[in-house]
Amino acid sequence: MRVGYSNHRRPFYLAASINQIPIKRTLVDTGASINLIPLSTLQVVGILESKIQGCLMEVMGFRGRGEYTIGHIQLWLKLGPIASLTRFHVVKTEVSYHILLGRSWLDKHRRIPSNYHQCVKGRLNGRMIWIAANPSPFE
Repeated sequence: MRVGYSNHRRPFYLAASINQIPIKRTLVDTGASINLIPLSTLQVVGILESKIQGCLMEVMGFRGRGEYTIGHIQLWLKLGPIASLTRFHVVKTEVSYHILLGRSWLDKHRRIPSNYHQCVKGRLNGRMIWIAANPSPFE
């Protein structure tokens, strides 16, 4: 199956890794101003809840109502050829994604998402790179 074009209405999930553990459902959301990670994902990658810092912060959920984070954490995120320390706000709720990447990550790395082409594109070391969407995020 070819990624893009016919699949442009699908949720835009990328494959990533934290602590060398694969993360299949990294949702790209240009409407989000922060990066989110559910507590359940932290538990899967072996990060203790005691590593979460900061205070509660209210965020607007997908359902249009406010939810509170339980703090934030800095993690090494690898996405395609890009590996960087990334700040995530931690939520204690059930969601369909493992990580939500908002505008802060996209802007920091000068990436341009394309739902139509199901990829994130930009330049790295003078070369154009494309990070394709995960074609099977629920397997």
